[in-house]
Amino acid sequence: MRVLHICSDFAPHLGGVEKFVLDLARKSRDASIAPAILTLNRREGDEPRLLSRDQNDGIPVHRLRCLDMKYYRAVWLPLDEMRAADVLHVHGLGAWLDFAVATKPVHRRPIVLSTHGGIFHTSRMSLLKNLYFHGWQWWNLKFVDQVVACSRVDEYSFAPLAPRMTLLENGADVDELAIRGAVEKDPKTLLFVGRLATNKAIDDLLRACAALAARGTDFSLRLVGPDRNRARPELESLARSLRINGRVTFVGEVAPDQLIAEYARASIFVSASRSEGFGISVVEAMAAGCVPVVNNIPAFRDHLGGIHGGLLVDFSDASGTAAAIAGLLAEDLAPWRDAARERARNFSWRQKIPQWKQIYAKVMRHEGLGPEH
Repeated sequence: MRVLHICSDFAPHLGGVEKFVLDLARKSRDASIAPAILTLNRREGDEPRLLSRDQNDGIPVHRLRCLDMKYYRAVWLPLDEMRAADVLHVHGLGAWLDFAVATKPVHRRPIVLSTHGGIFHTSRMSLLKNLYFHGWQWWNLKFVDQVVACSRVDEYSFAPLAPRMTLLENGADVDELAIRGAVEKDPKTLLFVGRLATNKAIDDLLRACAALAARGTDFSLRLVGPDRNRARPELESLARSLRINGRVTFVGEVAPDQLIAEYARASIFVSASRSEGFGISVVEAMAAGCVPVVNNIPAFRDHLGGIHGGLLVDFSDASGTAAAIAGLLAEDLAPWRDAARERARNFSWRQKIPQWKQIYAKVMRHEGLGPEH
């Protein structure tokens, strides 16, 4: 079975979606699936172009030029490569999905769409986004063979538009994280993993940490992730004005092994994010034995699942959040860690890959493509 993954960005860029695509491609090979990647040759703006053809862990990667119109990156996908696949797995909404649907009468291949939060991570340009989503995508999704919601939040958002939809939450390397995370942790280290982006509400996180410091609590905060929007100088200035700059380390983007080491070291995972399509970093942190203290949003409520293994708080209430973290730091966290690890096992790739293979086989049968194709 040959699956062509089509996405806007891919490794070496490793945000949540990019990491999911890479992990899914790697893990699916053990289930007799041959993956390949079609992606764009640069992320945005003036970033340097990447190699047109490459391999990542033996997975063929073809990077394409696009017309970057800032909010829409128009691209022409190679029809011969699309026809050579058994399934086209498109990740997220955008020009790549528009093209795959528009040319379906030519390539005649089933299309699977992973939602990845849609396009509503921020409220910016909300009117235009709603027109695109409820208008154009309403039409597009009629021709998608299977829409796969990455979270219950996405399931709710896409249900009115997608006639063929299923829920399959993202997978994570929980087994490796559990092994590497079974070390003595620094009890005072708080960890955030993610982009320094507006929807991540790093400013609310820093204010909560300032309130924590004002309570006399000993802690350090490590912020791990890329700064593509150049938000770091302003956030560093905020940390200085709050007098917590000595406690806050902006680590930046790190390699996968170093990221696992960050999870292994940290005691508490924190996220003030205002919106998430899934939030893979919370699952990874739980697998590594970090106790999550996260903003009370739908995606995070689903991850915690009512367990005694983390806290949902309102990060806009800095003093309330600080009190919750201080109380947690004063407890024996071993039972919390055990509960977090147990919950994270539900997201193991060992469980997810057979389900993906079933989805691919189903859409192939729908299009009359047998296993011998």
